[in-house]
Amino acid sequence: DAQPVEVGNDEADRWLCIQKLDKYAHLWLLQCSPVSRHGSRFEDQERGQPVEMEPTRAEQEYARAVDRMVERFSNDDSPRIRHRLAYRIYNLAVHQCEHMHLESARANYQRRIDLFKDDVDPDTEWRTASAYLNLAYLLMELWERPAEALPLYDILLERFGHHAEPRWHRTLSMASASRLTCLKRLQRQDVRLSYGDLLEDISVEQRDALDD
Repeated sequence: DAQPVEVGNDEADRWLCIQKLDKYAHLWLLQCSPVSRHGSRFEDQERGQPVEMEPTRAEQEYARAVDRMVERFSNDDSPRIRHRLAYRIYNLAVHQCEHMHLESARANYQRRIDLFKDDVDPDTEWRTASAYLNLAYLLMELWERPAEALPLYDILLERFGHHAEPRWHRTLSMASASRLTCLKRLQRQDVRLSYGDLLEDISVEQRDALDD
């Protein structure tokens, strides 16, 4: 039974409720395949446009359990409850992307961003940046829609670029490099774009020479 025990509004009781739903979701996750049935998303991308896969029953139940967590706790103001919910939504989106449930992954990355974009908890904020990065990757690399990915890279770097802690280095460097790749692809499509106030806009030929 995925439904939590009905309890009062005490924070400790609410914490027990979300733990129950979270454990229920995790039990379904354990019954899912740990890797995509088509191989990794990177292998699929190399073979061309990835194929949207149908979720198994376990994957459907896992997603439904997370939906119940969102329905019950999305407006909760307890830091530990919000942290638990943010963690589970993010992990669901990662799982769905790796298993080629791309429409569902896109929706859950966006839901993760929308629900927690204003949270300032360090761990939650770091994962919000990762959600932006992963969603932009899905749009640019898997769906080949760089025009939709570019605003996500811009938001990520504008909102989180000030972080200097070590764990942010990889996320921000990946975002910066991917943004330049995104701009280059758009320029090849004859889309004129700015590379930023501090960088001079250069031709594709010049960028290829720099890459070489």
